[in-house]
Amino acid sequence: MKRIIRPIILLFLVLLVCWNLFLPGYREPYTSVLAAPDESRCFSPKCRSIIKTGGNDKAILMIHGFPSTPYLYTFFADHFFQEGYDVYAPLLPGFGTDPKDLERTSFNQWYGYIRSYYLKLRKQYGTVIIMGHSMGGALAIKLAEEFQETDQRPDALVSISAVVSYRKLSRLFVRTLAAIKPSYGTFTQSHQDRDDGQEEWTGYGGIFPRAGLSLIANLPQIRKGIPSLTIPFYAVQDKGDKTVPFSSLKTIEKLQQSERFQVWEMDMGKRSHTRHNLPMYRSVQKELASSISLFLRDL
Repeated sequence: MKRIIRPIILLFLVLLVCWNLFLPGYREPYTSVLAAPDESRCFSPKCRSIIKTGGNDKAILMIHGFPSTPYLYTFFADHFFQEGYDVYAPLLPGFGTDPKDLERTSFNQWYGYIRSYYLKLRKQYGTVIIMGHSMGGALAIKLAEEFQETDQRPDALVSISAVVSYRKLSRLFVRTLAAIKPSYGTFTQSHQDRDDGQEEWTGYGGIFPRAGLSLIANLPQIRKGIPSLTIPFYAVQDKGDKTVPFSSLKTIEKLQQSERFQVWEMDMGKRSHTRHNLPMYRSVQKELASSISLFLRDL
């Protein structure tokens, strides 16, 4: 009997791992168009969109990550506004209000929302830069891929710790967890026991396998489109990033075909934080913002 059961169990485990890693038959769980979030429901004022306008003819769209909020861009918003940009860092639907809201959203819905947001800015401004951090970097890259050959072409792309690939080990049972529950141990967070600015990180805590799986499932198509990118492109990530594998930056660097590409392989050294949320870190945010400004100034 054991000779029969063991191969069956082994086959089941192999099939389960393949089902998780390669996502056969995967479909987005949520596809409806999302309205702008009700920011009166934000769990903290720090979660709200950052909008700074001064009648400028150029704008920069800053897209936050997962499960973060626009607060990450506080320093950058001030910096680029002083540089002469109107700044838009919108709160994405599902984020910054209640973790239950994120459970009922997916990557393509976030993309649909930020796509409409971008197109409105493109009609209003002569110059529009798109910037994205982490998952927001994936959204920004996807925007550039879609519009760069059209008259809605962005003028430049900036990716910060952008996720375009993920560790296989961390994906091993995400689909299984997502099939059981959309989230585990979730909570809201506006302070962390960290330093260098990370203590001000604001977003959700816990595990969101269903929403995370949606992001993972869309990454292959985003990677596939990177060689089509020809617009000016600035990419940065820290070598010791503990959230997104550094191989993401190396993938971008290898695949892109930009007419003007600048990469910064940052090395912050040993830190108590994840070395992922670069716009927040007081030790590097000024130098990074200035480096990006200089790159954009030469467009």
